[in-house]
Amino acid sequence: MHIRKIFAVSSTSENILQGNMAEIYPSCDFSRKKWEYKEKQKTRIIIARSIEHVMEILNKLRERQKEGTIIEETVAGAEEQRDEAKESCMNIKEKLTKEENKLLEMEKEFEKEELLQN
Repeated sequence: MHIRKIFAVSSTSENILQGNMAEIYPSCDFSRKKWEYKEKQKTRIIIARSIEHVMEILNKLRERQKEGTIIEETVAGAEEQRDEAKESCMNIKEKLTKEENKLLEMEKEFEKEELLQN
């Protein structure tokens, strides 16, 4: 009997060293499975949170892209209006130059007429 006890202790020690707690204590197998289940749940939660975080980042990026597009369109519209205003300004300057030239010619003619009358 004494030899069997020694053998049992050796076998138990060996199982503990190898991590085979389920062979020694059947209830330990349940605990291990419960622990594994909890670890898997933790992993799933971490993955779900990570996915959620990535989705939030992507949504913010989409919003910023939309805002960027709106800003680009606004800038393009403003540039177009600026170009139109510049063109209008140039047209007005041309008309003013023509009118000034006409006035100068009229002044010269008026001076000539005055000289002729004197």
